[in-house]
Amino acid sequence: MVRLDAELGLFNALTTAAERRGSWPDPGLADRVVSWRFGHLLVPVLAALVFFGAGFWIPIAPAKEGVDVSEPYRWGALERAVAELVRDEMVDESYEELMREKLKQLREQDEENWFSGASLEATDALMKEHASEMREVREGLEEMSGAMKRLAEDRLSEEEREALREGMEEALKGLRDGRMKPNQDLLEKLAEAAKKGMDGMNEEEQRRLRERMEELAKEFREREPGGG
Repeated sequence: MVRLDAELGLFNALTTAAERRGSWPDPGLADRVVSWRFGHLLVPVLAALVFFGAGFWIPIAPAKEGVDVSEPYRWGALERAVAELVRDEMVDESYEELMREKLKQLREQDEENWFSGASLEATDALMKEHASEMREVREGLEEMSGAMKRLAEDRLSEEEREALREGMEEALKGLRDGRMKPNQDLLEKLAEAAKKGMDGMNEEEQRRLRERMEELAKEFREREPGGG
């Protein structure tokens, strides 16, 4: 009341009327306080129209066609792991060629299907196959290494020696027939040892071959997916 009295110059007429000590002033006097300021309203309206109109003039680049899609990480990881096995002379190059061909088949799918359920299942199957091949080679090497260690003992009977030779032959056959084969040089030495039962090798040659197999089997165990 006091503010309006001061703004309208009513000399406390409103306060007096509110206290029922005088009459209320003419309502028309309110027009002197309430008024539209169109200049203030015009600025945001014009700004909105300018921004809206600018949208028709600002060029928008069309979406790129053929956007590169990153392949599943495990494909490259498997490829690198196999290449390292060949580089370190642990397996024959033929296995690397086999895995490259299988990975090539996965990569030749439409890129939009790389992460589909079927593609991911095929990747899982390939990873499990690789782990299984590594495990079979490791077990074959461990079996031959154990047989060679026993054949070095003097107290074995001829029947026991023959059984160990047969076990080495069987393990060697598994290594030869598997898709992942040991390094060709090692495979040839293993074949010679299995054929002769190590009778044609001196103690130093036997020790070196046995130690190499043990180290190789240990390396396979450490590199097996989920191993170590």
